[in-house]
Amino acid sequence: MSTGRVWYRIPGQQPVFMQGSLRDDAVAPSKECFIMKPFDRYARFYMLEPEVKEQVLMPELYSSWHYRSGIYEQGDPYPGETYIQWVEQVKQQLIAGNLAPEDFDFPRIAPKKVVTSRSVFRRLPPEPMRWFERACRLYPQAMVYLFDAPETGCWIGATPEPLLRWESGAGSTMALAGTKSTEAESGFGAKEQDEQGYIRTFIREIFKDLNIPFREEALRELQQGDLKHLCNEFHFNAAPEQVWNLAKQLHPTPAVCGYPRAAALRTLLSERTLRSFYGGFLGPWSPEKVSLWVNIRCGEVFADGINLYAGTGITQDSDARDEFQETEQKLRVLGAVL
Repeated sequence: MSTGRVWYRIPGQQPVFMQGSLRDDAVAPSKECFIMKPFDRYARFYMLEPEVKEQVLMPELYSSWHYRSGIYEQGDPYPGETYIQWVEQVKQQLIAGNLAPEDFDFPRIAPKKVVTSRSVFRRLPPEPMRWFERACRLYPQAMVYLFDAPETGCWIGATPEPLLRWESGAGSTMALAGTKSTEAESGFGAKEQDEQGYIRTFIREIFKDLNIPFREEALRELQQGDLKHLCNEFHFNAAPEQVWNLAKQLHPTPAVCGYPRAAALRTLLSERTLRSFYGGFLGPWSPEKVSLWVNIRCGEVFADGINLYAGTGITQDSDARDEFQETEQKLRVLGAVL
């Protein structure tokens, strides 16, 4: 067990600083903590149990950081046009209706959507606290965080996508997908509406499987910086013991892997990007209140720069070059704070 620390700002609230013991586990937290979950749904959770919790950032106290060695993870795993080629390869698999090989976790069904990803390394002097404070100013509607621990390395992000929020029995989650620039002349087309529809269907299925009644709001647009997305919220009532199971069942959502989830994950076994905590989830947890967020628009900080992550949903209607440009737009969200 080691010591970790996190700074985070939930939309509409003041920033919070927590420092305490970090442990990894696979069971529901029994007391207040901050959770970091990798993209791998079978990986254990990292839970930071605070010994100090303040609404004062205290950046002057921290000049050293737990940067991991990035020798195998820095840089673009899809240099040149290889990402475009990878997207085209996935698209052709979707058109052909390729079936995932049969095993106990991946039934023989063809994916309808696969979310591919890439990472890009920006070489520059790291300034985690300054980046965190600037992200809070730039993105008031995002959950902004800076997490630092020996086991995880140093991660920063500004995510617009809640996985699960819950307080006093009442909770909500969101189906968010489809990306357009706010300057785009055209609105959301069939491709983006299909992407978002897959997530909506997935969430309905999870609620049904867990016997949790829910209410679904109308479709709307959500803006973060220069990007806008399609989304609609789901509201539910659940007991505390149901919330942890719901979070585990929702992760990873089709927004970060695809749909149906099992078939999409099988396709992603060929992906070169080492996602680590990108596409996982994170946030504060307590027996009275939960605020978990999908870890997108994020990056890992190293001693000589930052590895930024972005993904894009591929369907039969995708244009590979447009999908590449979408990842470029998403990389600019966190890139703008550097």
